[in-house]
Amino acid sequence: MRAIVILVLLGHGLTLAAQAPKSGKKPKVNDAIKEVAGSAEFLRNVPKKFATLNAIDLATHGVTMLIDGDKEATTWTITPDAELKVGGWWGRLEQFKPGQRVWAWFSVGRTKKPRAIFMLSDETSEHEIHDLAKFNPKKAKGIDLDKFDAPRKAQQEWLRQRWLDEGLPGTLGFLHVYSGETDVILDHETMRWARSLAPGDKVELAAKPPIKAVVKTVTAQREKTQVRVVIHSLDLADLRIGQRVHLKMKAPAADVEAAQMPPDIDRPKERHERIEWFLANIYCTCGVGGDRCTGHFYTLASCNPNSCGAPNGTRAQISALIEQGMSNREIFEELLRDRGPAMLRPHLLR
Repeated sequence: MRAIVILVLLGHGLTLAAQAPKSGKKPKVNDAIKEVAGSAEFLRNVPKKFATLNAIDLATHGVTMLIDGDKEATTWTITPDAELKVGGWWGRLEQFKPGQRVWAWFSVGRTKKPRAIFMLSDETSEHEIHDLAKFNPKKAKGIDLDKFDAPRKAQQEWLRQRWLDEGLPGTLGFLHVYSGETDVILDHETMRWARSLAPGDKVELAAKPPIKAVVKTVTAQREKTQVRVVIHSLDLADLRIGQRVHLKMKAPAADVEAAQMPPDIDRPKERHERIEWFLANIYCTCGVGGDRCTGHFYTLASCNPNSCGAPNGTRAQISALIEQGMSNREIFEELLRDRGPAMLRPHLLR
């Protein structure tokens, strides 16, 4: 038996030796990071089509629509966490109407065949998404962003009431019944409210009866927000990972909702955390066109640092500003002066 074990170990040793670099030096940290960084190339392969809605089915969370260029209407399911854009802001499927013009993004499988919709936008939102990307604070002539203010503010108020009534939409990630903890990964639309939460805040998961919880940690996950909550173990027993849920919370103060800066901007963070926090709270303003820059629509933290200079360039810029002793507020103001309002909201450049 010993002989067999020794031979197996020797065999593994020989394999490892063969795979090791000839120089015997360990790979550089940056090289290791390059090996595991996400590709962020999904939007390149996403069909993006204009269409006219024929019908909306709230029960199945789907739509029937005639895509421009097609002869017949087709029916599509909308993913549970889809980006639904109404009036230049996030909305709900019930707000769309038959006969309405829309812009739809289709999720694809490994064969690149469309299988569902994961972004549906009305015309106002589509125009705002593209006009915002064109706005340059140094060359603002001809771009009127004020025309989007009224519909966006109306939609923000509508959605605010929905959050108060139903809670913030999200998905259960980590769930550990035995320790009484679970992660709620809150959707993109909830970013400002979700990131105003702090450890110790009392919240609820919408259920009958409501499930009481206490916030343990709040972490930015690109455009989404991971909120780990502590819950009585038995209240977790009927929940499951991947389940869609609503987290009810007290509305943040009015000045928090109206502010340009993220609500957690003043919370103490280590240097590295400060830098990564910025990337998860601002959107890329680079010149990549073709409706395919992930950082334009899902925050700069989503860009691939191996193939795009924007993430690491921004990290270097923020690092230099930190070296100058600037606060997060001062850094945010500097970035906004340099990059303009496209830094604050999702946008795309044709």
